[in-house]
Amino acid sequence: DELCELIKSSIKNYEDYVITFVPRSRAKKRKYGVDQAQMLAKMVAKRLNIRCIDVLKHTAGKEQKKLTGDQRLENAVSSYDLKKGTLLDICNRRIILLDDVMTTASSIYACASLLNLSGALSITSVTVGKTYREKKIEENI
Repeated sequence: DELCELIKSSIKNYEDYVITFVPRSRAKKRKYGVDQAQMLAKMVAKRLNIRCIDVLKHTAGKEQKKLTGDQRLENAVSSYDLKKGTLLDICNRRIILLDDVMTTASSIYACASLLNLSGALSITSVTVGKTYREKKIEENI
């Protein structure tokens, strides 16, 4: 409900948008049994009465959480692609791109770039959570 309210209050004419999501890898879907970003996008679409489009796929790549920021971006750009036959769903559309958690925004950047190159009119990203790295505090003894 809070996510829907955020979208309503932040995106002018949200009714003119479609929503999609940053997909999980097949291995993660098998391991956890769910793609939470996909699930959230479907729920949000239903509550906002907008269309959810499943247009992106996770192709390969290393696990992001073990990489540095620069490595994450390079890995993410090569880890996503469009599903076959989805250009018409993207072209000339305003898109809300949902991700469950953002650390460096590399996955969002990679997916938004694909959508942009495929003819999307605009892309607005929405994330549910943000991770922060712990700062190590060193004591002088």
